[in-house]
Amino acid sequence: MTNRKILFVDDQWCREDNQDTIIAAFGELFEQGYKFVYDTARDIWGGYSELKVVETIRENSPLCAVVCDMNFTQDIPFSDIYFNRYKKFGKTILKEIVKEFPDLPVIMHSSESDKDLIQECLDIGARAWLPKKATLEQLTSALQNCKEVNENGR
Repeated sequence: MTNRKILFVDDQWCREDNQDTIIAAFGELFEQGYKFVYDTARDIWGGYSELKVVETIRENSPLCAVVCDMNFTQDIPFSDIYFNRYKKFGKTILKEIVKEFPDLPVIMHSSESDKDLIQECLDIGARAWLPKKATLEQLTSALQNCKEVNENGR
């Protein structure tokens, strides 16, 4: 049986304004037999940590893929310092996953459309880049390109 468990790493999974984003496509995959694990990447001090994601991967292996957001934000007023620190934090998470689990496919997702950033993530080892408002078809296609998901594993 094909492994159909996906780790979704995003700091804003349940926000009401995210209901038309990639999250909606996950509901459809759930009906197709996929299972999901979710991690905000928050550490015990309220910041974000790529090591928290590595721990979640270890606890939930085997996974067929990780879908990771690019930008992480802090819910702290006047938090420009924190925002800048965690902007593009998904790239840090990606690097750590590739280092620790080189065979685990990572799909990045973001509202970012910077072609250089997208290429940089693909060069680091991401298997695909999806927009925040990815459709079920885009997500399914990205998963099919991951070697842990067989060609008929939809």
